[in-house]
Amino acid sequence: MWPHHHPRPPPDRRSSRLTHHTNVRRTPKFELDELRGTRLLLVNWNPNCGYCASIADVLAECRDPLSAAGVWLVLLASGTAQANRELLELAGLEADVLLRGVDEFGPFPGIGTPAAFYLDSDLRLIDPPVYGNVDVPALVSRLSGFDRSQLGTVGSGDGSDRVRYLLETGGQCAQGDGGGAPNRWLGTRVYRLNGFHVGVRYGDDPARDCLDALFGDPPVSDPRAGHSFSVALPSASPGGGPVNELNLLLQGSDLLVRSRSVARVLRALLWNLQDQIIGFGSKPGRLRVRATAARVGSEMVLLQPGLFVLGERLQALLARRGVALADAPYPELDLLSREVVIPELMIDHNPAVIKSSDMFVGTTAELTPVLPGRYPLIGWGVMRPSSAPVSRFSVAESAAATLSFVENSGDAPTRLRQLGRLFEDVLGFGLWYDSEADYVNAQRGARSGLKEWTDALLHLRDGFIKRVRP
Repeated sequence: MWPHHHPRPPPDRRSSRLTHHTNVRRTPKFELDELRGTRLLLVNWNPNCGYCASIADVLAECRDPLSAAGVWLVLLASGTAQANRELLELAGLEADVLLRGVDEFGPFPGIGTPAAFYLDSDLRLIDPPVYGNVDVPALVSRLSGFDRSQLGTVGSGDGSDRVRYLLETGGQCAQGDGGGAPNRWLGTRVYRLNGFHVGVRYGDDPARDCLDALFGDPPVSDPRAGHSFSVALPSASPGGGPVNELNLLLQGSDLLVRSRSVARVLRALLWNLQDQIIGFGSKPGRLRVRATAARVGSEMVLLQPGLFVLGERLQALLARRGVALADAPYPELDLLSREVVIPELMIDHNPAVIKSSDMFVGTTAELTPVLPGRYPLIGWGVMRPSSAPVSRFSVAESAAATLSFVENSGDAPTRLRQLGRLFEDVLGFGLWYDSEADYVNAQRGARSGLKEWTDALLHLRDGFIKRVRP
């Protein structure tokens, strides 16, 4: 029976089972039957999920009305007991939290956070399941009779329209998402940027102070912003911080940047914010592409998107071959000049903060960061099954292979012709590992597959184009 200190109530007093404190218990294997006996609102929860954090204040306001209505609120949560307590304390939410195992999802297999099931005393669904940061608090409010308008409308305080949020309306974190190092996040800062309230978790005091200085205006108090990014900057500490700790930027559980450069992490944060808040304006002769830009000497190669998932091993391997990956999420391609454009930072910030922290000179494991500017494009590679780690494409194959990586490609025949003209001067090529196992091993840090095609990138820098072009 759970909570363990409450006996199973008699049928006419099941509401006595509802607790009025935060009770966290870990279960090695979740059994829904142990929650039988009263109406139950079971919420799929992750303390590291920005969408969960954004609705915690609504749950806090509705907790007592739910209890009075005879509905037991239980959070089926991932993460640590400490992380869950910290989020609930910050929101003023008292709730029963059942911690599940790493691979234990109970009745929520394949379902992200937040999500909620409203069940009767026999654990049958009363209402259809709800998902996301809009429908879950709406259900909670309806069951509790709480008017969410009592929370007020968050404004900027300057007479402008109500703010917008960076978190997607109705959004969820993927199952198990939102974690990542460091083991403990100290808190969340919410900043007003271009009309948005944006939550950024910080892992240490230097990160908090650096973020405050970067964005200038004082942080705002708005728990509904949740958190969209997480930053740790041990190198910003006096004396440079511990030598074995790197600066980090995460989005959800994705580790976007791991670097010894504070400035690099801050630029990457601004590029990602800029992409989501300002977006990409239409520019004649320019395309935005889903690719990872790789600086090879003073030139640029475009590679498959999302290479950050291969982590530090790839970064170090490329660095020893003179290749550095750019952090701009969507590089731009100038079709006329055949150049990759790493966009300037346009979102509101204090550039002096980046300049003052831009002291990293590079190491054998990490080259100096890729800065905004224009770089000659010498090749564009995409993943393609092959017996060789690198295979050359014809002009037509290159255009066909890269078309799907162009954002808003519009008129496909026109785009294909434009790309065809591009690949008359630029190499198109395919990259692959020896086997799927090699690809998986590479993701786990093995060097076998990665080394072969990073060697090919080195050949690109040293005249590889001449060797493989007809």
